[in-house]
Order: sequence, then structure tokens, then C-alpha cells
Amino acid sequence: MNARVLFVDDDLNLLESFSRNLGRSFQVDTAEGADEALRCLSRNGEYAVLVADQRMPGMDGVRFLQEASQIAPQTVRLMLTGYADTHTAIEAINTSHVYQFLEKPCPLERLQAVLQEAIQVYETKRNLHQASLSDPLTGLYNRRFLEQQIHRLLSRSNRTGEGFGLIFMDVNNFKQINDTFGHALGDLVLARMAAALTDECRESDVLCRYGGDEFVVLFDYSSSRGAEQFSLRLQEAVGTLIIPEVSGWRCSVSAGCASYPDDGADWEALMDVADRRMYSQKKSILDQTPG
Repeated sequence: MNARVLFVDDDLNLLESFSRNLGRSFQVDTAEGADEALRCLSRNGEYAVLVADQRMPGMDGVRFLQEASQIAPQTVRLMLTGYADTHTAIEAINTSHVYQFLEKPCPLERLQAVLQEAIQVYETKRNLHQASLSDPLTGLYNRRFLEQQIHRLLSRSNRTGEGFGLIFMDVNNFKQINDTFGHALGDLVLARMAAALTDECRESDVLCRYGGDEFVVLFDYSSSRGAEQFSLRLQEAVGTLIIPEVSGWRCSVSAGCASYPDDGADWEALMDVADRRMYSQKKSILDQTPG
């Protein structure tokens, strides 16, 4: 699939020319001004490349690209202008992190070459960003991504009034696995558990490896899919795992649930509630285990 490029200019004829001449090589969208482009970014998600004119009515190109970088930080930003202005170029590069500054009219071959180069930069940035947000052992999201998503859900909930649920899980007797079978098989157990948990999650759920032998799931809360019911399903999925390499050891996790806004008004409060509930369940399980 061709990379997505958004052109922003107040010249409708120029936008039509971009669509006509570049549409075969790229997936081209256009916007007649900054406000329309910001709505397009919010609606359509991240583009590989954003190409904006410097001089537009209302919001100029530098300010627009600053705004756009908050919505789509990985998108590579280019600026087109009909006026060679060194001060503007420096401002655009320094404040809007513009990748290249191109003078109009820009030859089609030159524009195509710069777009291809910018797309390669975007893919590199995206891959590095994705790697920084994922756990290499399990392939799940990591704690950094989890915290980003918590803040996103809190902001959404404050706007819309919609709640969400959180489940904090900890593997039972995991130290026994490492001590008995070694850390390599301990890693294997975590990877198998991650796969089992993933199978129970919807695409909209956020499943993360929080650290060590701990997992966290964020999900949209509804009365038909409460945290407790979902937690039981996740625990059952892990409990039915059979891992021949660690024969004699029963897979299980303890879990604690919390929901926003009922159990806390921020990330720390929600995690504290879920953590205490998880340890309460773990203590109950250990108390029932024959000594």
C-alpha cells in the first residue's frame, strides 16, 4: 500500500495538481488550509509525510506544523513556500522540526525524490518508536506505552464521561520456575502466557507486560463486560495452559481489578487499588496451598 501524504495549501489548483501528478506513487490527501488539515489529522490518523505551504490565511505554515506535531509526532514535515526567507526557514526547522524547506515552484521530480526520502525517514522513526514501546520477550506493549495509554484514556474520560477498566496480574510462584527450570524456561513461560492472554483480548484492549512477571490490561468499561468477569476469563486462559517444558508446574496468575472513575481519579490511584486487590487474591491462593 502506498504511503499516505497530506498536502496543505490555500491554492486549490496546486492541490489538484499534487493529487493528479502524485496519486499513482502515493496515497494523496489534500486540505485547503490549516484548520481543515488539523481536522483531517485528527480524523484520519498519522500520515507518513505532511507538506504545508508557509503563507496561508489564518494560521501560517510554521504555526500549523507546530500544532500538527502534537497530533502526529512521527509524521515527517516538509514546508513549501514561494518566498525565499532565511528567517522563516530557520524558524520552521527549529520550532516545527521541519525536515526540508522547498521553494515553489518545486519541480515534480524533485518533490517526488524528497517525498520518497521523507517516507524512509518516517518508517525508520516509526520502527524505532514502536521498538521503544514494546517488550522484546513477549511482543506485548511495555510500561512506557501503558502509561501513555492511561493518560489518553483519562483525558478521553474527562471529555466524554466514559469509564474504563484496568486489570493487574502477577504470575503465581514464578520464582519457583526460575529456580527449578532456569531463567530461559521462565522466559518461555512468560511468552506462552502472553500469547494466551492476547487470545482473550479484543483489538481495542491494551495488554502490556508491566515488568518481570506482571501484566496489565486496559479496556473500555461497560456493564456487559465488567472488570471482574474479564479478569476471570484471563485467569482461566492462563490456568488451562499446558507447558511440557515445565511439567509439574501449574500455570496461574493472581489478578486485581480497578475501574475509572469509581476506584480512583488518576493513574497512581487506579494502580494502587488494582495492586492491593491482586495481592489480596494471591494471599488467599497461597493460604489454600498445602504447606
